[in-house]
Amino acid sequence: MVTTFTSLNSVQMFNEKQDILDSHDDIEFLLKNVNISVLKLDNLDEDEIYGLFTASDEFMLDDLLEAIPDDIGEGMDFWIDQDCIPVMSTIFGMDSYKKLREPLVNKINANAEWLLEAEDLPCMEENVMAGFLSQKNLAFDHITRWDLIIKWALSQRPNLDKEVIKRWSDEEFGLLGMSLQNLIPLIQFSEMSRNDIHSKVLPYGKILSQGFDNAALKWYLTKYKSRGSHGLKNSNIINHQHAAHFIKWIGTKHDENHPKVPCRYNFELIYQLSRDGIHSYAEKCDQMGPTLAVAKVAGQRCLIGGYDPHGLRTDKSSTYQHDGISVKDNFIFFFDNRSYTSKSIRCKLSRFDTLYRNFLSEDGPCFGDLRLILEYKSGAYMPSFYTPYLTQMFFDIEECEVFKVIKVDKTNKKSKK
Repeated sequence: MVTTFTSLNSVQMFNEKQDILDSHDDIEFLLKNVNISVLKLDNLDEDEIYGLFTASDEFMLDDLLEAIPDDIGEGMDFWIDQDCIPVMSTIFGMDSYKKLREPLVNKINANAEWLLEAEDLPCMEENVMAGFLSQKNLAFDHITRWDLIIKWALSQRPNLDKEVIKRWSDEEFGLLGMSLQNLIPLIQFSEMSRNDIHSKVLPYGKILSQGFDNAALKWYLTKYKSRGSHGLKNSNIINHQHAAHFIKWIGTKHDENHPKVPCRYNFELIYQLSRDGIHSYAEKCDQMGPTLAVAKVAGQRCLIGGYDPHGLRTDKSSTYQHDGISVKDNFIFFFDNRSYTSKSIRCKLSRFDTLYRNFLSEDGPCFGDLRLILEYKSGAYMPSFYTPYLTQMFFDIEECEVFKVIKVDKTNKKSKK
């Protein structure tokens, strides 16, 4: 790749920067190319690319900066052995480096501790934090973003002790609110779980309740019943955030008789392992219509489960009587929060020779590749029929819940079961 640029006004500018030339190899590298007015970008390593931006900024070569491809740093590992905060301060603090922002955020996505455990977080400027949180490729979940800005804001106000937040005065909350007023709009509270809202956000409710227009948070702060609760109030493991994914994955977004009316679903809890025990599973879950099963993996922030539009069948004597039933709308899913970058994955059927008998089990919910064995509070995931998420997974179950999926007819305000 060869890029031509024209913003060299005089030799005098280079003479004025002679002290920089003596100490910066990257600028010397640039000047070797400047002599022929052409910059060769092929085969540059990370240090040379970073040096190119540094030299271009020093010499105010705006045309050159504009000509550098947006994806020049794609697939490269910059800033090895450097501290995160100084790097972020440069990349997000100066427009000259804006084309390196995406590679920097990708690096932080892959190694969140590089930022989250940085001891010099108090040194970060507000505009740098705002620029970082505004990046479209940032993969942090929103509770992690909230934790980050709270940690940063408290570091700006060392006299505020979060350990005694219950005794804070209105003035102390006001000080924290001043530090966060430009960052809070970058947080989507509707993407947080109910538990996270209550444990991590509500303690700071006084800085949010004044003139803050966020429907999800407003419900939590005022304790009104959520219109989008989807009947999940008795669940121990899923919330409105998960329900939104389920509704999207189930597929039908509009009522077939009223194309302009979006579909709405309720999730009726019909079985809960901790409440109902293992022996009532068949009685409560057999042939109940469209059914969703969710299990919480013990000791991990991970949910796994599946959806069967025909309902679970628990009688093995009927195992070979249902091979005419289509399983094309079945799916399994993962909510994987084991890292700071949460993943919500739906695995669709990839083999259409799949037989319905592969989805039957007396021991617990079974979805072909995924089997939950309630008696032993265990599960197994062996990819075969669906697009794979992991190679394989054997796990213990902390909790298991089964929901009857009910389509709501908004026009008649009745449910279609």
